[in-house]
Amino acid sequence: QHDDPAQVLRLAREFGIQFGFTMSISDGGTRSVGSFARKDVAFTSDDKSFLSSKFLEVHRGTSVSDSEKGSIAELLRKLSVDLTR
Repeated sequence: QHDDPAQVLRLAREFGIQFGFTMSISDGGTRSVGSFARKDVAFTSDDKSFLSSKFLEVHRGTSVSDSEKGSIAELLRKLSVDLTR
């Protein structure tokens, strides 16, 4: 059993998603979490390496300066509220 009170894994299976992995990055004082999923086959080690390297590129490419963090955090809060209503 998984600790999955929102039943995310069950819902994914209902949509045919059988394979996936999640990774996290802590780099340069910031953190990111990414999940990757597919219906057809399990991810190979090469798939995971490729996606992990691209995810790290995105993480580093979207870093912001300390002076920008407050305004971006506020923008993300507003976006979150808009998307969940």
